[in-house]
Amino acid sequence: MPQAYLLFNMQRHILSSRTDAPSLLQTIEKAIVAEKRNPTIATDLFFIHHIPQYIASSEADTLYQTTYGIHPSLLPYSLLSSTIYTGTVGCPDLLVEMKEYSRIICMGLFLDTHILMNSLALKTQFPQKEICILDKGCASTVPQIQKPTYEILSACHITIFSTTSST
Repeated sequence: MPQAYLLFNMQRHILSSRTDAPSLLQTIEKAIVAEKRNPTIATDLFFIHHIPQYIASSEADTLYQTTYGIHPSLLPYSLLSSTIYTGTVGCPDLLVEMKEYSRIICMGLFLDTHILMNSLALKTQFPQKEICILDKGCASTVPQIQKPTYEILSACHITIFSTTSST
């Protein structure tokens, strides 16, 4: 079975105000490239957006609408990916999409909310699957709670690691 990479909230309007965005984007891009070069396992890429309303907003420009606001450094990878809109945490669409994957790796923004809750929902729905978090590929709303968030995830048998399997 293939593995899935879930990239949470990688829209440019969210990343533009974050000082940690360059290192986060670099880590995520490095992980994507490494896995795409790994011939031993198929890796599918999913961009996860929690708020689809911005696409229809009158102030959104054409590029923003056609790219779902994905940060420009990740746009080339969006051609190889799918987009899932999750209006709620643990969205049924996300759970349905992930049923065919044996390993699910989460990265992106809002570790302490979106990634935490969706990882727990995935682990609850699929206890036999390996649910993972790429620690350097995640950022919290409040940096001080990143370590306690990892402790919660580890206690729930969600794997935290620093590099991808092929790097």
